[in-house]
Amino acid sequence: MGVILIGSSMSLALLNLKAEEARRTYYIKKTREKIIIDGRLNESSWRRAKIIKGFTRFLAPTKTPTYQTQARMLWDDKNLYIAFECEDPDIWSPKMERDGPLWKGEVVEVYIDPDGDGKNYKEIEVNPLNQVIDLNIPFAKDGRPGIPWKEGSKWNAQGLKTAVKVEGTVNNRQDRDKKWTVEIAIPLINFTTAPNIPPQPGDRWRLQLYRIDRSSTLKESKELSSWSPTPTFHVPENFGEIIFTE
Repeated sequence: MGVILIGSSMSLALLNLKAEEARRTYYIKKTREKIIIDGRLNESSWRRAKIIKGFTRFLAPTKTPTYQTQARMLWDDKNLYIAFECEDPDIWSPKMERDGPLWKGEVVEVYIDPDGDGKNYKEIEVNPLNQVIDLNIPFAKDGRPGIPWKEGSKWNAQGLKTAVKVEGTVNNRQDRDKKWTVEIAIPLINFTTAPNIPPQPGDRWRLQLYRIDRSSTLKESKELSSWSPTPTFHVPENFGEIIFTE
């Protein structure tokens, strides 16, 4: 939900001119294996899923993030599955209540727009403590969500499951950590604007993946990065595209 604004709406529009050219595409495989949400990614389906690499920093002189983020996605007739693996020598996030502003710490974020109209897209965030915020965003303008975030967080994803596995310690800034892994299952019943539920092979949804890294070892206070290149968070035109396959 974090909002990083650039100079003007005109600048944002100019950056969007190349959005379609830069847009990332992911062919998401269907799994017939039971996926256990435990943060371990040890099912064979995860091993067969294509790994997304090459997250891109927002408007930064060096586009490659300091620490690598990888992601994978799967689906079945009931759920959309998303996994992140975040290289992180200093895993940190303040403890917050459910639906708190998790972007003030380290977090991964998923934005999902099944019909691709840039409206009523879902946002789900998970931090290293496995705390969650889920929101419905009715529209976005100039890189801002169309409503206050607390209003958007009144929506709760039915049946959402998340798990985090940490290789290291959270909030101990004196030691050196390795990574944290997030596993998410989002029931398809939450996507009421989708063309088909369950999806049919060949269906296309718009989707974006983000990470906020606040390691103390960074040269800056934070690094913001995304799967499909974008100048800031709430720019539906820059979301990537997933194509459902068997």
